[in-house]
Amino acid sequence: MPAWVPVPEQKPAPAPLLLVQAFVNTRDLDRGTDLLADPGPADRWLHESGLLAPQRQAGPGDLRAARDVREGIRALLASNSGGPPPAAPDLQPLEALAGQSPLRLAIGPEGGWTEDELDLFRKEDWTPVTLGPTILRAETAAIASVAITTSLLS
Repeated sequence: MPAWVPVPEQKPAPAPLLLVQAFVNTRDLDRGTDLLADPGPADRWLHESGLLAPQRQAGPGDLRAARDVREGIRALLASNSGGPPPAAPDLQPLEALAGQSPLRLAIGPEGGWTEDELDLFRKEDWTPVTLGPTILRAETAAIASVAITTSLLS
């Protein structure tokens, strides 16, 4: 388990979701701890996890934004587990963050990606996502991907 995972995970998520899981768990309600509350520990965790560039330091505004995004994710997770839907203020930091990043989808061919294509995606730091084990026709996968993405963003 990477050192930046804040508590021993009983059900660790697969990578790259492990980083999201660890980010959400920087606040431990049972213990009353928050790794993003104090600049020293927060800066260390953000660097170790790769969420903050090595030459940068997180300022008070950065830490506030990180905590707000984390709490927005926590609100979505709680809602997904049967809790109340997140309030608009809970989602505002996530919407602002999503608005800053261009969304790119690459729909793979039915025969799979070539090694050169996969290398390019890795160099460009793309996050691989699958629609499941079933191989769909490329045009069906494109429609499904856009529908899922649109649903998630609206």
